Amino acid sequence: ILRWDFGIFKDASANGSALLELTTQSFASGGEYLRAYGGEFGMEFGKVRVFEILGGDTEWDQHQVTFDNFMQGKILPEVVNEQMLFDTEIDKTPGSRNLITISQPVLQRLLNGTTKGLLIRPLGAVDASFYDSENLTGLGPKLHFNVKK
Repeated sequence: ILRWDFGIFKDASANGSALLELTTQSFASGGEYLRAYGGEFGMEFGKVRVFEILGGDTEWDQHQVTFDNFMQGKILPEVVNEQMLFDTEIDKTPGSRNLITISQPVLQRLLNGTTKGLLIRPLGAVDASFYDSENLTGLGPKLHFNVKK
């Protein structure tokens, strides 16, 4: 889960889409989905999906957060926008950059506080780890965006 403090942008208007930058720390996946499910269904697995966070514990502590305490007893559709933002393949090489497009409407909802953050979930047998914001080498997540002046 990712969140940012957009307080200084609360009244700003998004100027185009944004790019979420995640740096791969480790990646492992299993399953031969294309062989098992065929091209149309199998191609969806082995990726990660990004959702907008609309509810849940918006004041989560990064040292103590778990999926269960973040969800606060609610089911996933009550906490996130069920319409995913993006499914993306991850570059499995440690240290590689992954760029995920965040649409202008979603960016605007992030800026004005309607969307509380972003949730990244695996699709299938995926164990993906990305550098966090405390990484001293600057490899933590970044959200690149512009606002109208």
